[in-house]
Amino acid sequence: MDLEEALAFVGQRRKWHWTMFCLIGLTYIPYTWHIMGISFLSDPPPHHCTLPNGTTLDEAIPKERTGLGNDMHYSKCEIYNSALTSNESADGTTRCNEWEYEKEFGTTISSEWDLVCADENLESLAQSIFFFGIMFGLPLTSYFSDRFGRKKMLIASSLIQAVFGTLVAFMPTYTGFVITRFIVGVAEKGTGLLGLILVTEYFDSSRRTLPGIAWEFYWVGAWMLLTGIAYLCRHWRNLQLIISVPSFLVIVFIWIIPESPQWLVSQGRIAEAEGVLERAAAFNGLKLPKHCLSREKETRTKSSAEDAKAYRMTPLDLLKTKNIRKHTFILMALWLVNAVVYYFLSLGLDKLRGDRYIKFMLSGLVELPSYVASFYVINRFGRPKSLAVCHVLAGVFCTATGLIPTTIGGMDTTVLAIIIAMIGKFFISASYAIVILYTAEIFPTVIRSLGVGCSAFLEDIGGVIAPYPEALANYWQPLPFMFFGALSILVGLLTLLLPETLHRPLPRTIEDGENLRYMKAFDPTTYCHQDQDDIDLPLNHSANNDKGGQTVDMNMPDVTDRSSQSSPSKPFIMSESCV
Repeated sequence: MDLEEALAFVGQRRKWHWTMFCLIGLTYIPYTWHIMGISFLSDPPPHHCTLPNGTTLDEAIPKERTGLGNDMHYSKCEIYNSALTSNESADGTTRCNEWEYEKEFGTTISSEWDLVCADENLESLAQSIFFFGIMFGLPLTSYFSDRFGRKKMLIASSLIQAVFGTLVAFMPTYTGFVITRFIVGVAEKGTGLLGLILVTEYFDSSRRTLPGIAWEFYWVGAWMLLTGIAYLCRHWRNLQLIISVPSFLVIVFIWIIPESPQWLVSQGRIAEAEGVLERAAAFNGLKLPKHCLSREKETRTKSSAEDAKAYRMTPLDLLKTKNIRKHTFILMALWLVNAVVYYFLSLGLDKLRGDRYIKFMLSGLVELPSYVASFYVINRFGRPKSLAVCHVLAGVFCTATGLIPTTIGGMDTTVLAIIIAMIGKFFISASYAIVILYTAEIFPTVIRSLGVGCSAFLEDIGGVIAPYPEALANYWQPLPFMFFGALSILVGLLTLLLPETLHRPLPRTIEDGENLRYMKAFDPTTYCHQDQDDIDLPLNHSANNDKGGQTVDMNMPDVTDRSSQSSPSKPFIMSESCV
C-alpha cells in the first residue's frame, strides 16, 4: 500500500478518527475565546465625566445627539464649565480627564486604564496588535510544523497560549497587556491551524470534508460558552484567566495524541507512520497488514520531480500571467473585506443598542445555518454568483443596520436593528465559507499553496485594520456601517469577473489556470453511482483564517494532491442531483 490506500483502509471504520477529532477539537475552544474575548476584555462601559460634589447629571453633563433621529444622550467626554467652578454663569464645556463608569457593566481594560475619549484609539490598537501577532505567527507556524511536526507544535503553541494568556491577567499596565496579548496572538495560529491540519491528515482525501465542516461547530460552541462565561464573570482579569488556564490541559496530548502519518511519511519516518496506522486500525477493530507502507518510498521518489518544481514557485508567479493576476487581486480583496466586515459585525456590535450578551450570542449562533446554506447554494448556483450575492446582501444589510433610526413612529427599533445586523452576519459568514473553498479551486496546483497563503495573509491584515474604521461613528454613528457595507458590495460585484469552478477539474499548470473559464464542466449525474465517501474533493491544500473556520491545508504533504491528479474527471462536491 501507499499512504493514501492505508488511510482509506483504516478509515473504513472511523471510531479512532472521531475520538481524535473530539480530543484535538478541544484546543480550538481557547483559540476562539482569545480571538472573540476582546469584546468583553476591552469594550468601554457606559460612562460620563466624574461629577463634582453636589451636582447632578443634568447640571454637570451636556447632552448630545448620536445616530439618527432626535435622541439625546449624556456626553461621554464633556462637562459644563459651570459645574467645575463656583461661577454658575460660566459658559461652554470642557473635556474632562476623570470618568465614572457603569458598575453593572463590569470592569474592562478601558475602564481600568481610562481608554476613553482622547485615548479611545488605544482600545482599537490593542485589538490590532493582537491580530498583528496572529499575522506574524503564520509563517512561523508553517515553518516549525513542517520541520518539527504537527503534534509538537500544537502542544507548544497551546502551552505558550496558556502561559502568556495567564500573564495577561496580571499585567499592571496597558503596555504589558498588549505585549503579552501579542505573544498569545503569535501562538494562536498554532492552535487554530494545526489542530485542524492534524485532524484532517488522519483521514484519507475522500473523507476530509465532513471533519472540516464539523470543525466549525467547535467555533460556534466556544462562542456560546464565552457568552455565558462573560455574563457571569464581569471583571476582565478573571475572564482572561478562565479562557487561558484550560490550555494547560493540552500537556496530556503528549501521551494520547499521535503524530500525523502524513508528516511522518514526508520526513521518511515510514516505520513510525506504520505504527500510528496499526494502532488506529486496531482501535477501529481492523487488522492492517505489516509493512503497509512498503510502496510509499517508491511513490515519493517518483513524485519528487513534480514536488521540486512546485516548491520553486514564488509569489511573483501569481502576477506573471493576465488571468491569474486578475484572480489573485480579486481574491485578495475578497479575503481582506471578508475579514474586516466579519470582525466588524462580530466585535463591533457595541455600536448597536440592546443587551451586549444577547447580541454577541446571536452573532455566533447565526453562523451555523449560514455554513449549511452555503454548502447547498454553491452546488446549485456555482461559486462566483453565490459569493457575489452573499457579499452584496451582507453589504446591503450592514448599511441598513446603521441607517435604522432609534425610533420609528414612537416605537423602539432596537430589535429590528439587531435582526438586520444578524442577517448581514449570516451572509458574510456564508461568504467566508465559500471563499476558502473557491480560492483552493481557482489556483493551479503548482501555485495553489502560494495563492491561498497570500490571500489568507490579506485576511490577517483585515483583522489588524478592522477596528479603526469604527472610529467613524464618533462623527456620525451610521458611517462605519455604511463604509463596511459599501466595501462588501464592491467586492461582491468584482467577484462576477472570476471564472466558475463548479464541476470543473482542478487546474494543475499555469496554462490551466489561465484557461479555467473555458474548461469543460462535468455532468455530475455520471457519478451518482459512487458512494459519497469515494468522491474526491478539492480541499487538498490550505491556508487558515483567523476566524478559525474551514481551511485548506497548505502544509499537507502532496499525497492528497497526487490522488486528485490521478482522477481529474471526478466532480469536486457531490451534486444535489446525486443526493
